[in-house]
Amino acid sequence: MNPILNSNVYIPDVEAHTMPDGRLYIYGSHDITGDTEFCSTNYVVYSTDDMIHWKNHGVIFNSTEDKYEFNTCLTLGAPDCLYKDGKYYLYYCTYGNGMGVAVSNYPYGPFIQLGMVHPADGDSIDPAAFLDDDGKVYYFWGQFNLKGGVLNDDMRTVDRKTIKQNILSEHEHGFHEGASIRKINGKYYLLYTNISRGKATSLAYAVADNPLGPYTKGGIVIDNVGCDPKTWNNHGSIECFNEQYYVFYHRSSENSIYSRRACVEKIEIW
Repeated sequence: MNPILNSNVYIPDVEAHTMPDGRLYIYGSHDITGDTEFCSTNYVVYSTDDMIHWKNHGVIFNSTEDKYEFNTCLTLGAPDCLYKDGKYYLYYCTYGNGMGVAVSNYPYGPFIQLGMVHPADGDSIDPAAFLDDDGKVYYFWGQFNLKGGVLNDDMRTVDRKTIKQNILSEHEHGFHEGASIRKINGKYYLLYTNISRGKATSLAYAVADNPLGPYTKGGIVIDNVGCDPKTWNNHGSIECFNEQYYVFYHRSSENSIYSRRACVEKIEIW
C-alpha cells in the first residue's frame, strides 16, 4: 500500500538497490513536514526483505555532525548508492550544486566523507552511479541536460576524456532532472523526471545500447498530476527484487510541494 513508509516519514528521490545481504534498500533525500524548502541536512535509509515490512536504519549521513567528516550544515539533495569491491559509496548533492561521495563498510552506514566528485562538483545536481558488467563505474549528473562519464578508481573523479554532454536534454527528451540507470536484458534503461507535460510530475524512460547513449526516448511510466493540489516534481528508480521489477517514486502530500512520500508499483519490462 502506498505510501510505503509510515505517514510521518517523508523520503523523496528514491533510489532503490538490492544489496549483497539480499535486502532491498531505499536511499533518498529527507523532507521535513511543515518545512518551506526541499530536503534537509540528513539522509535516512530503510530496507526490506519482503516489500511489506520496512526497517528504519536511522541517519546514515548528516551535514551537521562532525562524525561524518562533512560538517558544512548544507542541505542534502537526491542521493544514489553503489556497492563495489566490498565498499558502499553514497553519492550526494548539496545546496549550491555541490557533488560529493561518502563511503561505508555497510549499506546502512554510517557513511564517512571521502571527497567531492570532480569535475561535477559545483556544476549541477542529482548524482547517479552505475556499475556495469565489465567493472566500469559510470557517473551521471545534471538538470535540464544530463552529463555522464566513467569514474576513475578513486570513485570520486570522472575521467574528463569520457564525459559526454547532453545525454538527455529538456528539448529532445523532456529531461528535467533525476536520472537513474539500470541494465536490463542487455539494454540500458534511463529513468528520469520528465517536464514535457508542463510540470515535472512524471517519470519517463529512455533506452540505449551504451551507458552514455545515444538514448531513444520511450514513454511515461508514472505521472503524479492531480495527486495533491500542490504537486510539482517526481524522482525515482527501477529495481529488481526477488525476480520482480518495481518502479519507485515519490508524490506530494499535505497540500505542499515539500512533504513528499516514497511510493512503489510493480512494473513489467520486456
